[in-house]
Amino acid sequence: MSQISVIETPIHDLAAARTQLSFAVSSDVPTTAALAESLGLFNEEFGSESDLDFSVERFGFGYRELLTEGGFWIREGDHASALWERSKGHDSRLIGLSWIEGTYPVVAITGSGIRSISELKGKRLGIIKTTESPFDVGYAQQLKIYTTALSTAKLTLDDVELVPIERSKIVSTLNYGNSIKHARIELNTNLAARLRRGEFDAISVPLASDIAHHISVRILSDTQDHHDFIARVHPGVLRAVVVSGALLRKRRHLVVRALARLLEAADWAKRRTAEQLAAKLPKVGELDPEALVSKYDGLPSGLQVDFSAEKILGLRAQKSFLLRHQLIAKNFALDEWIDQGPFAEAHKLYSERRESSRRSASR
Repeated sequence: MSQISVIETPIHDLAAARTQLSFAVSSDVPTTAALAESLGLFNEEFGSESDLDFSVERFGFGYRELLTEGGFWIREGDHASALWERSKGHDSRLIGLSWIEGTYPVVAITGSGIRSISELKGKRLGIIKTTESPFDVGYAQQLKIYTTALSTAKLTLDDVELVPIERSKIVSTLNYGNSIKHARIELNTNLAARLRRGEFDAISVPLASDIAHHISVRILSDTQDHHDFIARVHPGVLRAVVVSGALLRKRRHLVVRALARLLEAADWAKRRTAEQLAAKLPKVGELDPEALVSKYDGLPSGLQVDFSAEKILGLRAQKSFLLRHQLIAKNFALDEWIDQGPFAEAHKLYSERRESSRRSASR
């Protein structure tokens, strides 16, 4: 008689594997996802699900490497890094865009005698480079800012000399724990000293006041003052919400629900003043709420996530810019990368939830 061997498996080994889902959020710029987290919307949506481990990860300015190919992740950050990743063949889809205007000045030392952009012809512009990262989003941003500024005087990059500045030689360490403030102070002190020594004649900086603490400067240009929104777009202005292809294919409903919460956060923002919104946002870099309002024009409208024609047009222009300057090596079909389906489903879901909430409130 044959015997059947029975191997008993512990009950806990039979439990379904928990889904790991990470939402990576830029910590150096205002984002809708950061607001949603602050309002507790993600925890309300996913916190009680027994088969899901949902986490929000904050990352600093610059390229944010994909967690894993084939993994489950969503990210809201600069669009340029997302375009670079897609050009490298990464499995991702663009599911939303937001556009927030901010001040991005080009400054020169007051004693230099340079009073306008037209006087930059033949001059040297400092541009910070980061060799540690496979994609230097900061370099891409400064390059676009200079292109825009020079165009106001009918100049191009060919009319100036770019002076590369290696970031690692400016900031002694990029990891100060929680003290990003020290790195920022060291960076601005170093740039001010280089301006004073005449290593370059002008430079693009996040805030003119940061340099002005160390040296008297004149603002020559600010991209937010340009009349053409295509000229104003750069990595610090246009944010991208990107999702892993694996998550979208296998757990689409999680993507739709996360997007619905972004729409809810954006709706909350529309009903508040910039000051109220800045007070609620998690810390953006080292900007306090007052500085946040000063840097970013129209915070509430800037956190709206959608697929407006203007934003898509700006994205197309930026892809062309990155290709033209060889910051991304391979072209790709933008329309195949953009997937507006999850956003449409999220909009429907959020509308249904609002209507249900209204009906419950009226009873």
